[in-house]
Amino acid sequence: MMRQRAATSRRRLFIAWRIAWTLLTLITVEALVCALSIMPVVLAWHWLQNIVPPSPAVRLFVWSASIVPSYIAFALCLMVIAPGAARLAGWHTPADAHLRIADMDWPVLKWVRYGASLHLVRVVAGSLFGGTPVWTAHLRLSGAEMRKRVYVHRLSVGDYN
Repeated sequence: MMRQRAATSRRRLFIAWRIAWTLLTLITVEALVCALSIMPVVLAWHWLQNIVPPSPAVRLFVWSASIVPSYIAFALCLMVIAPGAARLAGWHTPADAHLRIADMDWPVLKWVRYGASLHLVRVVAGSLFGGTPVWTAHLRLSGAEMRKRVYVHRLSVGDYN
């Protein structure tokens, strides 16, 4: 009985470690993805800061007018960088796998990170580009296989494989 409790305790500790590692790697990779995606916007704002006249009214107008193009640029970069990062990290849905979430094995946690990275893009860029060829290109970069002239408008697709 004591051995069984010790084994159960070790298993729980190992599962907790795997979950912690999954969260740490997910947060790290997504922070890098967001940093790389926002970099062109920050560079553009830096450039704008140097060329816009010092008049408060002009600066207010320029900064206000740059918000939407900045968001679009960030979303477009995110739609390209996030799938690339997921591929580099090896995050995907395993082929023909039967994953038991209760086991918290590495394939399940890899799939969880893949799903979380897709969800970030869906939230940030999906409502802006859903149903467009740009969104279809992102889906293909993320692993979806579709025929030509297919446009997915629904953002509720949870796994692109």
